[in-house]
Amino acid sequence: MNVQPSIHERKDGYARTASRRGTRLFTGRIVLAGIVLLSCARADKEEIVVFCAAGLTESFRALAEAFEEENPGARVVLSFAGSHTLATQMIEGAPADLFVSADRVQMDRVAEKGRVEEPFVFARNRLVLLVPADNPAGVGSLADLARDGVRVAAGAPGTPIAAYTGELLGRAGLSESVRRNTVSYEETVKGIAAKIALGEADAGLVYAADRVGSIRKRTIAIEIPEAAGIDVAYRAAVVREAKCGKGAARFVNFLETERASEILRSFGFEVPR
Repeated sequence: MNVQPSIHERKDGYARTASRRGTRLFTGRIVLAGIVLLSCARADKEEIVVFCAAGLTESFRALAEAFEEENPGARVVLSFAGSHTLATQMIEGAPADLFVSADRVQMDRVAEKGRVEEPFVFARNRLVLLVPADNPAGVGSLADLARDGVRVAAGAPGTPIAAYTGELLGRAGLSESVRRNTVSYEETVKGIAAKIALGEADAGLVYAADRVGSIRKRTIAIEIPEAAGIDVAYRAAVVREAKCGKGAARFVNFLETERASEILRSFGFEVPR
């Protein structure tokens, strides 16, 4: 699905206005003052600011477009980054109406500071072993990540993918040997996938739904039975004292609709029943 919604985006401290007529990029750190998007109502549009895990970029663009179609008076503002980065910004008081995290740890960090309402799981994913299309290192199993000479790309410490990977490798008794083979630590799963697609790493663990676009054409995903017990769950929570709390609540309700479920499934996510 190729989606180009007319929505406003901010990514990791940058503001991007995306539209069918063009793109304007505004740089600048996210700060607590001076951001023009602080008001919920603007130009007769209710703006809902969503801090969203980077791995959900494509799917949430599609979800935002669908939500806006059903709610003509709403405008969804998407800010994508690693869940740990967004959680830190939330804790520091960055303005948002909805927080969407790729794992429970980062959501709990924000919840412990009293910044969000009760979170709920709206989608799940699974870990797969990703290798370049030509697979020059001949990687075919989780154990192969520990072989001498295999270059592994991994998530940076503190990221959700690092936590899931650490749990999986720990269960398999491969943590130390794979750590020695790790040549790159990335802030997002998309970064891991890009390293592998470019041939800068021989393999890595990623979420199945992150293998999209050009990455899908340049890589192979290998299912790993050992990952069956790893619960990769995405959570959303309305921000307390949000400027658009009612709008955020409507977006949360939308995530539970069949239309939203169909969109998520189309991007490879599993939807809880």
